[in-house]
Amino acid sequence: MSGDQFKNMNLAKMMRESPFREEPFNDELKEKIRLQTAKRRSVNGRGMKRRFSIGLAAIAVLAIFAWFASGGLQQAASPNRAAITEARTVYMVNGVVKFEIYPEGNFTAGVPQGLIVSFREPFETYAGKELTVKAVHTASGAEQTLVDRQKITEPSSGYSTLNRYTVANAGLPLSGFWRIVVELDGSTYGDAVLEAEEPSWDESPTFVSGPYTIRGMEKRLAVLENGFIAGKSNKYMWSLWGEESELNGSFKVEAVKQGDVELVPLFELDHMGGSSEYADRYFPSSFMLPEPGKWRIMAYVDGRLFGSIVVQAERPDKPGE
Repeated sequence: MSGDQFKNMNLAKMMRESPFREEPFNDELKEKIRLQTAKRRSVNGRGMKRRFSIGLAAIAVLAIFAWFASGGLQQAASPNRAAITEARTVYMVNGVVKFEIYPEGNFTAGVPQGLIVSFREPFETYAGKELTVKAVHTASGAEQTLVDRQKITEPSSGYSTLNRYTVANAGLPLSGFWRIVVELDGSTYGDAVLEAEEPSWDESPTFVSGPYTIRGMEKRLAVLENGFIAGKSNKYMWSLWGEESELNGSFKVEAVKQGDVELVPLFELDHMGGSSEYADRYFPSSFMLPEPGKWRIMAYVDGRLFGSIVVQAERPDKPGE
């Protein structure tokens, strides 16, 4: 394949930087506490008691201010980072079930699959409103939008209300607990918690497609590659198969390293190429895996998880080992 096919491909920039917070009880605050203590020791009687109380109040105010400045309140109030130790598929208010969320089949990270939202209130509660469903990974804070402002116009087929609202291709990229937040007209309606199982980390198999040997999921998603070297950008040909309705829209790829929860963006295209005699979509890209090890590369079409491929990125000094 000529290099002309790969021109004008842009690498996605990876900008992940952890913020650094200043120590809440820094040297300035410690010095103020020391001066307050010295001042208390220099007085006696009623003056000592009065100044002692004032000093303690000042210290308390300074400590509270430092805690606010350090983000303590924000961390304590964040529902997404609260400790979650079990799944909760039902959302209730005052003992009344408002909705239930459950997956169609095993809920495994990196695998496209559907979710069912079974709403229990009368259809009039939802009619004409815009429905949004978001998923927030409780360990990392990663967020995915599963349904984006979809207007509700009719009940579920065969039901009087939204008893069986299906969210298609609602796969999520990381294992662990996900908080599923349901919004109506931009306001939170309720939430549930699902646990995504850890997927297999076996390297995806290779198979033959026409004259090429490619790696991935046969008749779904695959990439033509000559090996992955950590830290080295390379060019790859993608092959996708599916219904035409599944293959329209933008194409985004991100990856996660085995044992980690950081999603690394690799690249994004506004649209995919055309078909070939071997695949329904066939197009090139360039990207880089930053570190050696096993990586799960996940492809999204129009914002929905389409499939994933597990590859091994070798050290640049010892490829193939």
